[in-house]
Amino acid sequence: MTEDCPYRIEFWDDEIDTIRSFDVESQRSIEQVEELKIYPAAEIVLSKERIVAGILRVEKDRDLCVAKLKEEKKLDEARRLKEIVEELKDKMELYNGSMGLESYVSYFYEDTVSFFDYFDKD
Repeated sequence: MTEDCPYRIEFWDDEIDTIRSFDVESQRSIEQVEELKIYPAAEIVLSKERIVAGILRVEKDRDLCVAKLKEEKKLDEARRLKEIVEELKDKMELYNGSMGLESYVSYFYEDTVSFFDYFDKD
């Protein structure tokens, strides 16, 4: 996704044989390269441990909010909040914690930074 042309990696058994860029329309090779950096397909990449810890934090906040909503007799809202968390857990299981987590990032990473944090503030 970061390159002008896609790359084709050809294997010989379980070893890389060649890495070549190619033209999308003609499918013809452009150039062979010795190495290539492959970046994650998602912005957030989580380990199993981080997923488990993050889900526990989400569930803790859910339980607090559900209790408050029930106290206020907002049963539909409490039910919907439970459904949202269950959908999140299903996504985590299905996509191994790599899709649609932008809104939940603080549950999985305690210290986050902004793009602008990388620039001098002077």
